[in-house]
Amino acid sequence: EIICVDDCSPDGSMEIVRQFAKDDKRIKIITHKKNLRQGGARNSGIEVARGEYIFFLDPDDFLSNDTVLRDLCDIAVENDAKIVNAKFQHYNNKVGQFCKLDNSLKLGGVLLQILPDNFFELPFSATVKLYHSSVFNDKNIRFENNIIYEDVLFYFILFTKIKSVFLTNLTAIMYRSRTRSTTALADMDDNIKYDNCLKVVKLVFYYLKKNRLLTTYEKPFMKICRRFYNTMNRKTSLKFKKEVNSFLNNQKVSFKIKFPLIRPVIKAILLFVPVKLWRRKLRRMLKNEL
Repeated sequence: EIICVDDCSPDGSMEIVRQFAKDDKRIKIITHKKNLRQGGARNSGIEVARGEYIFFLDPDDFLSNDTVLRDLCDIAVENDAKIVNAKFQHYNNKVGQFCKLDNSLKLGGVLLQILPDNFFELPFSATVKLYHSSVFNDKNIRFENNIIYEDVLFYFILFTKIKSVFLTNLTAIMYRSRTRSTTALADMDDNIKYDNCLKVVKLVFYYLKKNRLLTTYEKPFMKICRRFYNTMNRKTSLKFKKEVNSFLNNQKVSFKIKFPLIRPVIKAILLFVPVKLWRRKLRRMLKNEL
């Protein structure tokens, strides 16, 4: 079955889908009266899905070939896996060319145990994974509605309940990155980024605390806070740092997150700056931090 969710699309995409649906009875169309973002759209799809396996595909992206979903299902059955993590390849939409292949995972054809120490071995994206329907139905796992970076919260919930995933080197999707996409983290307005990152941090914290997992997953939680921090400009990142530690202080936790003084982007720039100027910049940054 092919479940298409119209999450208040502003263009003519759904008219194209309806034309296909006339000739293909596998296509189901769900229409939202209110925009619920990616998380809400996926939840609606989960509710009506009747297949044994579920695979999410964002509207920007496309499958690598016509048999890839069958191949992933075969891998899941052969290895008795609830989740199969595949790879993706970047696609340059402007020139119509394939770009770099996702090589974040060096292993393939193995069952990976997800532990706090290797919690971020996998990409956050929900769209490169094949899920057995029991993951959602038996574990009652869903996405958060109306937020950006819903994949981060979903990742924490998923892999604190499902402790293993089968890795394959099979490329499942062609990832087409658009500047205006809500998932284009680097190009997003910093105020929107700040609001949504802070919201996700709090939701992850509350989930871990409610399920008595905060101590076990303290390091992964701190790491995601630092990752968000590193994507923001200096002014917004300092505001984010202050707000996160204030929130944690109010929650009376035993730890405080130490954010990096010099973020990765700044480090890269400073590598090309003369030593004297670099020292001057560093002293100025230290002074501002204090």
